[in-house]
Amino acid sequence: MRYVPLHSICRPKQWKTIASSKLRDEGYPVYGANGIIGYHDEFNHAHPTLLITCRGATCGKLNVSKPFSYINGNAMALDDLSGEVDLNFLAYFLAHRGFDDVISGSAQPQITGQGLQKVLVPLPSLEEQKRIAGILDEADRVRKKTQALIAKYDELAQSLFLDMFGDPLSNSSSEFVDFESVMSRITYGYTRPMSHHDSGIPILTAKNIRSGYIDWTKIHFACRSEFDELSAKSKPQKDDILVTKDGSIGRTAVFDENRAVCINQSVALIRPNPELIKSTYVESYLNSQPIQLKLQRMGKGGGLKHLQITELAKLPMARPSLEYQGDFAVKKAEIIEERKKAIQQSTVAETLFKALLQKAFKGELT
Repeated sequence: MRYVPLHSICRPKQWKTIASSKLRDEGYPVYGANGIIGYHDEFNHAHPTLLITCRGATCGKLNVSKPFSYINGNAMALDDLSGEVDLNFLAYFLAHRGFDDVISGSAQPQITGQGLQKVLVPLPSLEEQKRIAGILDEADRVRKKTQALIAKYDELAQSLFLDMFGDPLSNSSSEFVDFESVMSRITYGYTRPMSHHDSGIPILTAKNIRSGYIDWTKIHFACRSEFDELSAKSKPQKDDILVTKDGSIGRTAVFDENRAVCINQSVALIRPNPELIKSTYVESYLNSQPIQLKLQRMGKGGGLKHLQITELAKLPMARPSLEYQGDFAVKKAEIIEERKKAIQQSTVAETLFKALLQKAFKGELT
């Protein structure tokens, strides 16, 4: 397959950034680093254009602008795309390739036009590009459909909580107690550096704790001896609750596994007293929007927020009857089972999509 420099098929350019004070609620869409950020009375691109986020934490993210849009300087516009190149094909290739070797800067990551000079693009015939893009479009459609299904079940679980318990901070039918009074333990993970291994005891950090589930896709491992030494007081047990306490604070998930894992200092461990409160209820309570807002306000620090467990211990906790909590747990379990099936479908779709990407840019997609 023939490879050509990216600069030979387009003209990467950063346009003038519109001040946020000049953005409007209607007009032509304005694209910033991560998509549409507002509207303006002028446009600088009449046709759909491939954009690369070129500043900040999401550096390297791709977007395709709508026709008649304004693209500002936080995104690199790939202008004047050659007629020999299919835009969707190029977008799939660049997403597959990534920009790790192009991004510069540490405190403020950035992509420059000069950095993009090292990018080479495979260029089969235009007809072949369109064929490949069509196959990937279909695989991507299936992938996004399964992702949307998972999101639907997440919304359904939250809706169930609100339907049954209402606003947790103003529920007059519930008794309010201090959070710590219905817990057996509130602590956090090891604080010393722990060696990483290719196998052993999984190490969960804040990045692995999502709202309502644990992400096991990017895991480091600890050896048994270090695990026993450093995790003596914070070994999660089944039905414990894990809460992110550093960075993106407040994300909460039930640990529903019967296996050894360890957590680092960015994760708080909460062990509900089963005679007083149920884990499923506590998790949904903490993930509810009113409590999430309260947790964000409790965060200390400047750029990197920290949630103090002493503050968490005093959080007001609405405690409905155990029977009512049990009814909620049963109904939520049904949603969780359906969500697990959707995750399995999503994993298959994701694996297929990645396999097709690999074949597409090796010239093996038949």
